[in-house]
Amino acid sequence: MIRSDREILDLIHELVTDQIEEGARGTDPQSLQKLVSSDDRIRRLYLQYMQESFHIRSRLIADSAYFSDSTIANLTNVNLPGPTSGTLRHQSPRRSNLMWFAAVSAVVLVSGFAWLAPDSSKQRGGQQEGSQLTSTTDNRPSQIELPEGAVATLVRSNGAVRGDSGDMLADLSRLEIGQEIRIDRGSAELVFDSGVEALLLAPAQLKVLGTDRVSSEYGRFSARVGSTGVGFVIETPMARVTDLGTEFGVSIAESGQTEIAVFEGEVDLEFGSTSDRQQVDSSDTRERLLQGEAVRIDSSGARTRVVSIDDRHLPSVRQLPPVFQRLPAIGAVRDNTDKQNPSNRKFYRIVHSGFREDCQAFVDRPHQWNGLLAEGLPRELIGADYVMPFNDDKFDSDLEVEISVTRSASIYVFFSDNVSVPPWLRRDFEDTGIDIGLDEGRNRFRPDLISGVGPGESIDTVFSVWKQEVPIPRTVILGSVKKPASKNGYNMYGVAVAGH
Repeated sequence: MIRSDREILDLIHELVTDQIEEGARGTDPQSLQKLVSSDDRIRRLYLQYMQESFHIRSRLIADSAYFSDSTIANLTNVNLPGPTSGTLRHQSPRRSNLMWFAAVSAVVLVSGFAWLAPDSSKQRGGQQEGSQLTSTTDNRPSQIELPEGAVATLVRSNGAVRGDSGDMLADLSRLEIGQEIRIDRGSAELVFDSGVEALLLAPAQLKVLGTDRVSSEYGRFSARVGSTGVGFVIETPMARVTDLGTEFGVSIAESGQTEIAVFEGEVDLEFGSTSDRQQVDSSDTRERLLQGEAVRIDSSGARTRVVSIDDRHLPSVRQLPPVFQRLPAIGAVRDNTDKQNPSNRKFYRIVHSGFREDCQAFVDRPHQWNGLLAEGLPRELIGADYVMPFNDDKFDSDLEVEISVTRSASIYVFFSDNVSVPPWLRRDFEDTGIDIGLDEGRNRFRPDLISGVGPGESIDTVFSVWKQEVPIPRTVILGSVKKPASKNGYNMYGVAVAGH
């Protein structure tokens, strides 16, 4: 019997739901795999279902709660098979199911692209070569060796074309080694068979060099790399970026000037063009960038710090959309740390209309802002532009931070209650009497911490909200934090700007 697309999608939904509920309906655990493996049409419907379902759920779950192994292993009550096995806590049953669905969606969606790959027997003159797992000797996770040919999938595109022919590329197009794509508008979302997720923003050019290597002459490129994709490389006219298990962004101007920022984890950089790097000692052209650090390489090879990064210019792969569509209220952020520390690579991240529950507080920590009670964050703060500073800025006793406010607005400073109020804050701001909370996540100082999800959950520190009215565009200067006398830990302040 030939079933309609709607009937097949309903059946896929039933089987996926049964996996989420751990076989509560009594179906064969292999039913979903058997169904999706049976027919090309069903595979494409399955990919459509998973893509749309994941897209919806990615908007319901806080960005910091996405499904990395460590996040899943700390946030839910579900025992996941394989490398994510573990007893998980601190989630309601409903959110546990959402997190489990996200995990299932990601794993099966990525592996599902292999079903769309061209038959390797046709590519190699009838000699069948399957994918196999190989171990490495350099302590890197095992990599998946895939046959030559198609190695990635264009999940969603807006104006993407083949570089050689100019033909439009459809969603779910397979990308082969050696293939070039160009986009003049919008963006393109890619998933490599190694599990690497990538976002390409127009105008941009990208060439696929292998299962774990691409090059770009110009454009903006963000990548999120899990354990199976460690070692992913992007070649630019001025640098080679090698991922070490992270999320990072690269912006390449037509002049070749390249900016690299690390949103999570760390990357290795090798400076100069390919020919330049071959002529000098690699130790002279290599630098490691850590989470919250960024660097700019100009066309002459000179390296400088990138002080602030606007999330509209260089977004992360899974960035949540703005809460409201508003004109920006923050233009730029600067500080005075370069003179004291010329090797400084820290950057401030500007998030437009993004202040909400569980939003990340600092570029170098997984801490999150939350309302203290179930009612959540104060209404006047929801959807404000905000700055993610570097938490280690709290150690700089002479710090000055300049916030460029672009229009009439209220600027808020969130200041920890376990730190004495500095003169600059008391002089220029008014205590609103409102408090919010900081939910501290696992970090190098506190590996035992676990983040909660939602307002009032896992609050570690209370912050007072201070306010200053800015009637016209101008620069507001903020000062430093004084280390408390107690031995308890303390945090840098947060900044939000709500336009009028």
